[in-house]
Amino acid sequence: WEKLIEESPKVAKYQSSLALAYNNQGNVYRDTAKLDEALNARQEAIKLYNRLTDENPAVPYYRSELAVGYHNLGVDYLRMKNHDAARSAFEQSIEIGERLVSAYPALTEPCVQLAKTYVTRAALFKVEDAALALDDYDRAITRLEALLEQAASHAEVRLLLARIYLQRAAYLTQPLLQQRKESLQDCKRAIEVLTPILESADVHPDAKSQLARAYFVRATTLDLLECYDEALSDWQQALKLHAGPERANVLDSLEVGS
Repeated sequence: WEKLIEESPKVAKYQSSLALAYNNQGNVYRDTAKLDEALNARQEAIKLYNRLTDENPAVPYYRSELAVGYHNLGVDYLRMKNHDAARSAFEQSIEIGERLVSAYPALTEPCVQLAKTYVTRAALFKVEDAALALDDYDRAITRLEALLEQAASHAEVRLLLARIYLQRAAYLTQPLLQQRKESLQDCKRAIEVLTPILESADVHPDAKSQLARAYFVRATTLDLLECYDEALSDWQQALKLHAGPERANVLDSLEVGS
């Protein structure tokens, strides 16, 4: 791709393909713990997507990929324990994503990516400021709920939204917060979001496990609130749905509570 770009520097397709190759290379380096090399690859991808965005302002795809590049850069910095640099990268991704989603509200991918970046930054804020973490969960959920109104049958959006509700639900039960009733509300909404997927003709393979997790998280919270009959009912629902590794967790919970 570099040779093609050298020969035809104005062909956006070549630049975009090279940027994608750099980003994929960064993923491989991250997965193999070569984080310095991952950072270099991310920065090359970002440089190319910045150029493409400047030269093609009417093409939302390049801005969307630029947001992805900054998100990945932030994750790499997180792996390196460089929280300040991670926060800066996430902020850049979010700034691009917010403008893009506002300009193109019907596009799915930019909104999904924006929500993922908010949730990843929330994980960073969890160790620093609970209020900021909850704010980011709120922003991610608000964006995806709005998207769901336009794409009600989109299983991937439903799965991501449910996962975020359940992440926040689990976080709300932590000793620092102890917002257990709010946690129950999040679990209830996660179940509502997931149920239509199971009722569709083409059931997504992750739907059952996610729904089982929703019942499991709610059961655990109900147990903390000493609502034992309701907790038992939810654990039983989780057992019906889940035949994977979490089934052992459910059985352990039932045994402890018996």
